[in-house]
Amino acid sequence: MQNKPVLEREAELAALSRARKRAGNGRGGWITVTGPAGIGKTCLLEQVAAEATAAGWFVLEARSPRSSPDHSILLEMLDGLDRGAAPLDGPARALSAWRRGSARSTRDLALGLRWLLDDLVAHQPTLLLVDDLETGDAVSLRVLRAIRDDLRLLRCLVVAAVTDGPAGTSRAVGTTDLVRDLVAGGRRLTPMPLSAHAVATLVRSTRPGADDDEIDVLHRQSAGYPGTLRDLLDTAADQAGTPASPTTTRDLAATPAEPTTLGALEHAAEAADALADAGRVAEASAAYADLVALVAVVAPDDASWLHDRRLLAAAAGGLDPLGSLAPVPLAPTGADPSARLATAVSLAHRGLSARRVRSLALRAVREVAAGALPARTLLLSTTLLGAVTAFDEAEEVLTGILDSDTDHPARLVATACRGHLRIRAGLVNKGLADLDRAAAGDGPQAAADLSAVIEGRLARGEVTDAARVGTLLAQSPLTSGLGAALARHARGEVASAIGDNAAAIDHFHEAGRRLGPGIDNPALLAWRVGAAFAEIRSGSPARALTLARDNLRLAQRFGAPYAEAQALRTLAAVDVAVDRISLLRQALVLVTAVPAPRLRAQITTDLAALLMLTDGGEVEALTLLREVDVYAATQELWPLQARVRRLLVRLGAVSPRRHAEALSTLTASERRTARLAAEGRTNRQIAEQTGVSVKAVEWHLSGCYRKLGIRSRRQLPSMLGAA
Repeated sequence: MQNKPVLEREAELAALSRARKRAGNGRGGWITVTGPAGIGKTCLLEQVAAEATAAGWFVLEARSPRSSPDHSILLEMLDGLDRGAAPLDGPARALSAWRRGSARSTRDLALGLRWLLDDLVAHQPTLLLVDDLETGDAVSLRVLRAIRDDLRLLRCLVVAAVTDGPAGTSRAVGTTDLVRDLVAGGRRLTPMPLSAHAVATLVRSTRPGADDDEIDVLHRQSAGYPGTLRDLLDTAADQAGTPASPTTTRDLAATPAEPTTLGALEHAAEAADALADAGRVAEASAAYADLVALVAVVAPDDASWLHDRRLLAAAAGGLDPLGSLAPVPLAPTGADPSARLATAVSLAHRGLSARRVRSLALRAVREVAAGALPARTLLLSTTLLGAVTAFDEAEEVLTGILDSDTDHPARLVATACRGHLRIRAGLVNKGLADLDRAAAGDGPQAAADLSAVIEGRLARGEVTDAARVGTLLAQSPLTSGLGAALARHARGEVASAIGDNAAAIDHFHEAGRRLGPGIDNPALLAWRVGAAFAEIRSGSPARALTLARDNLRLAQRFGAPYAEAQALRTLAAVDVAVDRISLLRQALVLVTAVPAPRLRAQITTDLAALLMLTDGGEVEALTLLREVDVYAATQELWPLQARVRRLLVRLGAVSPRRHAEALSTLTASERRTARLAAEGRTNRQIAEQTGVSVKAVEWHLSGCYRKLGIRSRRQLPSMLGAA
């Protein structure tokens, strides 16, 4: 195998290196590299083969070409023995008999392979590589399964690659269960798509003059899969000197070979987007109209493109791009901003090109501030900026609207939108204060406001208040669109907080469905994150793992740092087979570069907890936890701070907090309410005795729970009695 450069595969290569070291010391095993076609599994196998050969190992390789259904993995390994000058007088008799066609039983073949491995490892450690295992023949798969457990006593490591999805469908009859059993019986590595930075590095290593737009297109078309990216680069190299891609959909439609491909559709959309971005309004409208016609021919049944047909048609007609609102005519000067905003929405809904969405959405927010776009488009524009992690830029424009001397028509909406973004970023106190000052909205605005309030309240441990807001959201008349999805997602968070995991799972999945056909971008709504954690708590790790992997794939395709870091954190939490510390370090690098202190604190706490389990990791863990402790206290994020304090206690960095110290933080009203609740009185009885409302009692108890670090009134007697 040819050794190729490997990018962003340090965790996988380190795991393979450790496994090879253990096997060299007589503790062999089985590792499966899984993932979709093009993700780079073969490249990893090539790398580990090169390293093993350089270290003096004997390497046997086998592939299972889909074009040859009668191909045998073990026969190819035997051919490798002949070609590789194995340190044996000859192959084991049972395997030689198989080559002659005289073998009859799997047991005999398994014994023969075991004898062969005994001979090989007596001379030098041995690496068996099997690519495309899922397309292997049934006999070889049965033999490999029969010897799998014996590997633990041999200086032998098996590394196999299995392709997920249709491209990796087993071809031999009755092999699906065999492959599944082999994968389940060993460790699994799952390479992730490359980041935008890694794609840029690979592209520029081949094409030094490539610009950002070209790299952005290649990142999107390859979905971050290195194999697919290399194919695209090879194809482009083969076609060097051919005419450049057309700049308008009219030119594209005139090309007879192109209109029947989805690639042509992508080029047409990019051309139309570019015209709108350049301010060429008439040409952009014509290009969008042509694109709608082309969609009807190329992808009439594709839900995502069907959604874009409606959106782009609205943009071409100069309509308000908020799909759930009635179209409103715009002034001639407003047609161009509307088209740009529609372009940003289209790209975000398809989960494409965070950089372009950032640029277009920021212009849209500034145009609302300047009066070139209606005030009600501000929610959509700031939602897009939150999706691409442009918190600072959005804060600057929104604060400018609020600080303006004039009575700006978007002032009230800007207050609420700034609250949304501040809570998402991690400035929870300021965000809740903004939402308290904002006027109550209706429709999608109300759903967005209440959802943000729930996120902030839960972050501060105010579960009772969050549940009350969730009751209001349940009355929302919205049935589809982002507002309806946000409402369902927030209700899922409340259900998770109170331990109703079944309801949480239903809410999160319903949130994904209510976004609408073709809209699936975790930067807009990371419903899979909440669903994955709820599935783990419900005892369904396989479903949680699928959700986490899909979430990361989509987040990396879009390229927004916040969503990608959140996705890496989620995968590290639910997948015990990966290098979790490495994933969290990747997430921390992403989120450190953007103003998102709450997500950074969550990732930092997860990383510290894992470092505490490693040799010599306590010092770094202590530094990380102290940083989070300060932030959590400043923002009154009591659940996060309670977790940090527990970890600090385990490190011996702080003493367990005394009950008396905790009680000293209670106000007089909270202390009186806590005493009565500890005596067994109901909230109504407490309200009647103290002369306040039932709601005030609930508020005081919520504050008590938060400050004392407890979850319910059942814990109050022990806390108060020990004081």
